[in-house]
Amino acid sequence: EKVDPKKGLNIIITADGSMFLNGTPFPADAENLRAIIIEKTGSRRDIPLSIVADGDTRHAMVVMSMDTVSQLGFKRLSISTQRPAAGE
Repeated sequence: EKVDPKKGLNIIITADGSMFLNGTPFPADAENLRAIIIEKTGSRRDIPLSIVADGDTRHAMVVMSMDTVSQLGFKRLSISTQRPAAGE
């Protein structure tokens, strides 16, 4: 199922290194991230992408995600850090 271009893609990285794309978990590495982004966007590169990392996420995970997104040619990338909600 393709992504709604208006809503874009949200890559979430948890403190323990788990990754989710728009709420769907996937194996946390560059190869799988690349595959799931292509699966969701096809050839479109104008879709906004955001990377949301927990404050305790390893820096390397965030950098890997940024590299993967930029290598694919996405220009509309935002990055933010957040603490998980209580109970998560």
